[in-house]
Amino acid sequence: MQIYRLPSAGWLRAKELFGLERNIIVISGTMFAIVTCWLSWGLLLPLYLRQLGATDYQIGISYTLLALSFSLGQVLGGAMGDRFGRRRMIALPTFSYFFLYLIGGWTRNWLVLLGCIIVADTASALQEPSFTSIVAESVPEHKRGPAFGVLGFAGSLGMVLGPLLGSLLIDRVGFRFLIWMTALISVPCGAIRLKLLRETVSRSLEPPSQRMRFSLDRDLRWFLGGAIALMMVLNLTVWGPFMAIHAKDSIGLGKREINLLFTIGGISSVVFSLLGGKVVERLKGKRVFMAGAVLLPLSLIPWLFSRSLMAGAPLVILTFLFSQSGQVAYRTILSDLTTESKRSSTVGLFGTVTGVVAAFAPGLGMFLKLKMGEAAPFYAALLIGVAGALLLLPISEE
Repeated sequence: MQIYRLPSAGWLRAKELFGLERNIIVISGTMFAIVTCWLSWGLLLPLYLRQLGATDYQIGISYTLLALSFSLGQVLGGAMGDRFGRRRMIALPTFSYFFLYLIGGWTRNWLVLLGCIIVADTASALQEPSFTSIVAESVPEHKRGPAFGVLGFAGSLGMVLGPLLGSLLIDRVGFRFLIWMTALISVPCGAIRLKLLRETVSRSLEPPSQRMRFSLDRDLRWFLGGAIALMMVLNLTVWGPFMAIHAKDSIGLGKREINLLFTIGGISSVVFSLLGGKVVERLKGKRVFMAGAVLLPLSLIPWLFSRSLMAGAPLVILTFLFSQSGQVAYRTILSDLTTESKRSSTVGLFGTVTGVVAAFAPGLGMFLKLKMGEAAPFYAALLIGVAGALLLLPISEE
């Protein structure tokens, strides 16, 4: 009998510590699969766009468009999530990835590829508010930090294994096959989400026009400013094209080494995600958010002067750790500052506003790079991060 009790006790303990409810497991598992496949090639996208004929200036504009596409749909996706439920808004857009990445892998035209990714990012934007909402509503309030930590762990593990997978396969099968692999994995992931996710909010009969009427209190207004700053920092660093370009042009790394660099950095995201929920729970999301906004870009400044993969790896590890801490804190704070009936809509509003403003960060960064040199986007990220941390000072402690 003890053989069966011990695993059960261990599972119950893990479930209690990390909020491992059914929805958390389904969301995290499918997210891991999709993120792993996407990041086997996604971090090398600026170099592939170059290969297909895009200039650096066009790449900067492309990343602005990609950031906008992931942002503009979130306010509508949030209202639809509150009206039609979280499950549908998470599961149904997943199926669109199959057709979009199928075409994206087939084309040899960088504009067509960019168009496919823009539409795919728009589909992701419709999902994003419901991701945050369903996780927050699937666990007790005091377990939201650990639950978002599990979600972050899934994404971070994909961030580690995806580039590693890409570094092993890209020279053998090429960029196109990796894109097609992302298309194929989306179908079973969509089916699993549709079948296994449990709805956490009752369907509302209130029309979308009513759902999209917002009233932000004092804390939410200050947090919106800080969130905009964090997203700009992310678009100038780990989400943007500048780390890959700097690694190739200034440090001299090849595609395989760049993927390995991101793999190494992603390991710290995995570690923080396992412990980060508890960190947020103990230190409070506000402090963790402020630290992440400043230390994320600060840790990249000395990396600019490294001249090899291994010399810069410890600094990139710190960068990814602070990136993950800021994102876990962001979701936790936003969930705590919203109510169930308007949560998805408010999350969607934040996603759209922060995303639209931050979408201009890659274009700004490329302008600064061309005018002032390779390091300019990273120094700009540091200044923005400091400003974002200061904007959170007036927010009440959770």
